[in-house]
Amino acid sequence: MDNINDNFTLSDVINGPLLAAMFGTEMIGGLITNSLVLILTASHLKTWKQPTTIFLSNMLLNNLVIGICIIPFAIITAAVGEWIFGRTEDEKETVCQVVRCIFTFSILTATESLVLYYSSLIEPGPWNLIFTIITAAV
Repeated sequence: MDNINDNFTLSDVINGPLLAAMFGTEMIGGLITNSLVLILTASHLKTWKQPTTIFLSNMLLNNLVIGICIIPFAIITAAVGEWIFGRTEDEKETVCQVVRCIFTFSILTATESLVLYYSSLIEPGPWNLIFTIITAAV
């Protein structure tokens, strides 16, 4: 039995073009929906100081980063049937590590946002002093 983790290819059981079409549909739908909700949220300037609005905007931006930076790799890999980014094994592993770092950063940012949102609900008093729009962007 071939170990598919060693050769950067998809399994024969998976239908690559169908999987790529599914990822593409998800990416386009996610980009359109997240962009529209982010535009609607940004158009209401009075609500920007509420923790819920900042949390929602941060989650939308994380989804956009994943949709723009991560899902295209999955689409191309599924359509071609193998990992084509890099000529040698070392280059392929380096690209995989970069994609992993982007995904990990997005997950950690979402986790930080969730912790700050939770703490703003528990102790709403000092929230305005600690958590501003600038610290939310960081």
